[in-house]
Amino acid sequence: NRRVDFSDVEIVAQLETAWKKGAASYKQDERIVKHYAEILFKLDQKEQAAKVIEVALNKSWSDGLVKCYGDLDFGSPDRQLLIAERWIKSRPRNTSLLVALGRIAMRGELWGKAREYFNTSIEIAPTADAHGELARLLKAFGEEELADVHQEKFLQGIGAELATLPLPQAPNKPE
Repeated sequence: NRRVDFSDVEIVAQLETAWKKGAASYKQDERIVKHYAEILFKLDQKEQAAKVIEVALNKSWSDGLVKCYGDLDFGSPDRQLLIAERWIKSRPRNTSLLVALGRIAMRGELWGKAREYFNTSIEIAPTADAHGELARLLKAFGEEELADVHQEKFLQGIGAELATLPLPQAPNKPE
């Protein structure tokens, strides 16, 4: 038994080769694309992981993949926002996309835009994710009462998990 050690660079190269040789149907299968993107993400190939999801979504829409796109921090929120805002033009009532856009906007510290996306999502079809994200954003802005309303609605949506996102600094309260 000989142990073979591969560097991340070699692993990424092998993954890319296998991906390129893979059947076209695999590159549009939500589970396969998501798994491949998550592997690339863990190997710190974030830009490539984002592009894999983008290509798949451009060819075959998937709410699960757009959720993944919003959940992972690919390190390029401005670029991601531009791309996802193109998708919303043809899917203006897609709540998964609206929540993803809100999360991407939060990563870019575009608080007003994030709030708008979460509110729009809730207006179309309330989800635990949208309520939860909006609750913590409102709380960070010191809007406790409204945050509590959304927090309660989030808690009623058992099983929802919020992504790790930056938040604005709480305003200084007079002493």
